[in-house]
Amino acid sequence: MKNNNNFIYFIFTLFIIINFYNKVNCIVDPTINEDDNEIVYFDDGTEEFEFISETELPIKLNGLKAKDIFANAYHSGIINENDEFYHWGLYSNLVTEVPNKIKINDKKISNVSLGGNFIILQTKDDNELYSIGKSKYGVLGIGSIDNINAHDNDDDDDDDDNEKIYKIEKFNDNILSIVSGYEHSLVVTKDDGIYGWGRNHKNQVLGRERIKDKSSEDEYYSKPIKVLKETDPIFKDFKKVCSGSDHNLLLGNDGSLYSWGNGYFGALGHGVGSNDKEKIYTPKKITTFTLNNNESRIVDIACGGYHSMFLTNDNEIYTFGYGELGQLGHGENDTSNHYIPKRIKSTGDNAAGNKINSIFAGDHANSFYITTDGSVYSWGWNDGGCLGHGTNENHYSPKKIQSLSNIKKITSGFKHTLAQSINNDIYVFGDNTFGQTALKFNNNNNNNNNNNNNNNNNNNNNLDTNNDLFEQKDFHKILNLK
Repeated sequence: MKNNNNFIYFIFTLFIIINFYNKVNCIVDPTINEDDNEIVYFDDGTEEFEFISETELPIKLNGLKAKDIFANAYHSGIINENDEFYHWGLYSNLVTEVPNKIKINDKKISNVSLGGNFIILQTKDDNELYSIGKSKYGVLGIGSIDNINAHDNDDDDDDDDNEKIYKIEKFNDNILSIVSGYEHSLVVTKDDGIYGWGRNHKNQVLGRERIKDKSSEDEYYSKPIKVLKETDPIFKDFKKVCSGSDHNLLLGNDGSLYSWGNGYFGALGHGVGSNDKEKIYTPKKITTFTLNNNESRIVDIACGGYHSMFLTNDNEIYTFGYGELGQLGHGENDTSNHYIPKRIKSTGDNAAGNKINSIFAGDHANSFYITTDGSVYSWGWNDGGCLGHGTNENHYSPKKIQSLSNIKKITSGFKHTLAQSINNDIYVFGDNTFGQTALKFNNNNNNNNNNNNNNNNNNNNNLDTNNDLFEQKDFHKILNLK
């Protein structure tokens, strides 16, 4: 009997260890490049990692207000009401559990784009572009990586290259918008076309030129190159561009839709023929679908990791691309990949008579839309509770998030989601293994409140503006990513 108890105890202990290991090493998305011996550090100055694995229902981040919100992979960020940028989560082998301010000489920030392991920042007053993070595959847009981050894979606690901010020289106060995939970025200028840089092994930047003396897996552009000329009719009629992991969509003012990059799962929408797995080199018009009536036209687009979406003016959503996890929204009996756009039939009923205002796609395999009354609907992959329904179960058609209201924007990484309300409050839900939902910030605020109440201190729950990433050097190595 004693031996049986020992055996049961051994099995239980082994289960706990394996479960924790799987939680910590949760990078399962195929877009992530698994470099050997990469080290993850904590940069918030804490000696212990407060492990809060996930939250399946939306939680408000107390004391945070945001003009805009951002998420990609396992990290998040906001621009607050003072035009300051705060960032948290895992990127470039650094983990931040609470929001930390990233400063560029005290310049105000107007826009941000998060990639898998990098950040692109646009300044407000001088309209300049800066980058920070791992420079692999030219994702920082600053030129050859040969002399930058040369010690990325070294086990060296003094290596601060991943914290350096670099100015992207090119655009001279001529930037309209920026978007990023996992390893590439696009910039839309006012009158000089569209530029791109970063990894190009699947033509997600541009296939017109090829990098010489590189294997197909190592193709990249380390400086911005022109994707669309300013004289191109597509650019002149441009309305919006978005980027998935390694594909892009472009929407024209007339409702025309273009795509380029990786079409392996059908995310480019050009059909099952010769283009079903083809890499499209330059923006190509999608002509494989017919809308409901002659008055219909496309008014919004969204790019997921390997799927795409568009919204029409008559309240219809079409999806295409990778569909195995329900992110296309066509029901539990239709989880195949779709190579041409297909309308989600249940959208109108779920919207309960409210017009759909905007659509959003997660960086892996989930999807969202917001109605005019601020309601949010989500579907697809629900690992970590990133759909906000209180469970980990996938959903195969749009379902309303009951605990969210008055929302105006959604952004979602691989397994976590941020929502911004009309009052600029921030709600988070999903996986928090690397602090990407910043739940520790709420815990810190609660502890501070208790201390303040004990001391009769009436300070507000606001971000510590001295909590700056680039002033903190006490990094704590916690694990190797295999």
